[in-house]
Amino acid sequence: MIDGVYVRGERGALRFHEFGAPTHEELTVVARWTHERLGLVLERHGRSLDELAGDDAATDLLGQEQPVLASCYGASAADRQLLGDAPGQQTRKLAHAVREVAKPNDALAEVGGVNVHAGAAVPRRDRQRLERLCRYVARPPIAQERLETTADGRCRYNFRHAWKNGVHAVLLEPLDLLARLCALIPPPRFHMLRDHGVLAATPRRGPRSSQAPKFSALSRHSSRCRSRAIRPRSRGSPSNPLDIHGRGCSRGCSRSTP
Repeated sequence: MIDGVYVRGERGALRFHEFGAPTHEELTVVARWTHERLGLVLERHGRSLDELAGDDAATDLLGQEQPVLASCYGASAADRQLLGDAPGQQTRKLAHAVREVAKPNDALAEVGGVNVHAGAAVPRRDRQRLERLCRYVARPPIAQERLETTADGRCRYNFRHAWKNGVHAVLLEPLDLLARLCALIPPPRFHMLRDHGVLAATPRRGPRSSQAPKFSALSRHSSRCRSRAIRPRSRGSPSNPLDIHGRGCSRGCSRSTP
């Protein structure tokens, strides 16, 4: 998201006003508002947050229609083994003896399972950090260079950074790893990243937020060339009929070659 807002001036032009870092209270308001909006969306579809948090199998439509996929989702969310020698048990993890002391994070807020994190800020002219942020957002589900096979045939996935409780790797059976990967696959035609506001696909002020590019004399001349009827070309003319100022232009073009 952008760290500011566009405001229309007296002459109708949009100007960008930059904001400072958000406070924890402001992030909590955003998380609470998002949680309420999710509840309204579920109500329109005949569901509720309390219903999803319960264990009522009668209302689990996914479990009734696709039980295998539902079991993969449930095992991944509960961090439990689905297959292997100990199904239903917690996933085996490797941890260091030294643990990091947890400290409050002002850039993070959570309400009802909705997390809002605003700790990453990249200046608009810092292209290197912006590239790193884009690569992080578009990263694959797992890093193959940190995935290895142990001597007993299990899959070990090493974390890039250890957790605060010292956990730095997880051990999975090969079939359990496939089940976790199935849970990471998004549904068809479902976008994992969504932009809102002026960054949305159809913003209210999108067409007015940026000026149209000015056409040069070459662009205006090219438009006139394409608007005229293109007459038959000679055999030596190129195959592309949209070539500008070459043999592809019409004979009425003063800049085309004979």
